[in-house]
Amino acid sequence: MKVLQRISLLAYIFSINFEMWDPLGTGGYFSLSKLTGICYLVIMLPSMMQFRTPREYFPVLRSIGCFFVLLTMVSFVHVQVDYTGFIDVTILQNIIILWIMINHEATDQLVLEKGMVSFALGAIALAVLYNLGIGLDYDPVSYRTSIFGDNANNVGMRMSIAFVIILVSVFQNRLKMGKLRFLFLAGLPFIFITMIGTGSRVAFLAFLLTYFVFVSMFRSESRWEKPAMVLAGLLFLVVIWIYLKTNDVIVQRLIQSLQDGDLSERDVIWKSILPIWLSNPIFGVGVTGYDQIVWSATGRYISPHNVVIEILCLTGIAGLILYSSFLGSIVRIAVRIYREYFHLLPVLLLVPVMGLLLSVQLLQVKIGWCIYAYVTGNAIYLLPGSRYLNFKPYENPVCN
Repeated sequence: MKVLQRISLLAYIFSINFEMWDPLGTGGYFSLSKLTGICYLVIMLPSMMQFRTPREYFPVLRSIGCFFVLLTMVSFVHVQVDYTGFIDVTILQNIIILWIMINHEATDQLVLEKGMVSFALGAIALAVLYNLGIGLDYDPVSYRTSIFGDNANNVGMRMSIAFVIILVSVFQNRLKMGKLRFLFLAGLPFIFITMIGTGSRVAFLAFLLTYFVFVSMFRSESRWEKPAMVLAGLLFLVVIWIYLKTNDVIVQRLIQSLQDGDLSERDVIWKSILPIWLSNPIFGVGVTGYDQIVWSATGRYISPHNVVIEILCLTGIAGLILYSSFLGSIVRIAVRIYREYFHLLPVLLLVPVMGLLLSVQLLQVKIGWCIYAYVTGNAIYLLPGSRYLNFKPYENPVCN
């Protein structure tokens, strides 16, 4: 049963790269990631009654639980005749998945580390298909390429995340995969080309920042390995610059951002949505109130493309405090893992998460919640004298 649960988790995280792919043409009701997610939940059901959630997880779960309760209460208060769905089912599902994943880590050590590698493999598969021209379509809303029905920004961010997962998995080798792990490096060119091909500025900037952090924070027992890493980083930047000169889309979009302050109309959306928050700054207007106001004003649903503004509109300052406490607990875990074991991945993954928070969307995005689960799951290895340390998951974290 343990092996089956592990396989179902790896399949679910792998399929997140195809989150919007609807092979049966159901109009969004079915997707590959939904199918694998349901399978994972069903397979984990027998174990849920036996979960003994480690106390190190409590700060994270308590904060996000209180946030969801507040969101539900505010949404109920602002229920409208045509907007009665006061329970945000997607966020609830993501919180449940978060709880299941971190408890899964407590019973099957390093399963979430394997999950991150599985995600990277899924990204390589998607990148190869992209480079073969398979699954591509034109998005009339964003005027950019859609990949298996998914937004170009979302795909770009996943490529950025997968890139850093592969780097850390190869050079710190926490899973002790042996020399075969270097084969993962062959997927990096496909991932990079796909990320640039999406034209996503936030993905590219998150990628650069994460790479700089990786090179600067990487530690090694060898006196030559760190200088070699810095030199390789500089050479890689030269390669990036040469490649960017041949790609007009991403370069033009970056120049527009610098010269004209072009944010793809995000600033216009933010200005139009902020009055919703100001109408009820302490507790917001909930999901029901937000949907009713936006639909009445525009005739369509508009995503804020900024989680801070979205949370302010939905739950006000009170909700933002709770969500910030949730994020703060996760950041503290990542920093402690690095300080005690020099393991980089939990810290590095938070860089693209910040990009998702400030420029894209995260409350409903599955990979964001998987990263939250991965970082939180590492908290069990911080318990002094814990039984979880018996197998020394962080022993010799540098390249070996």
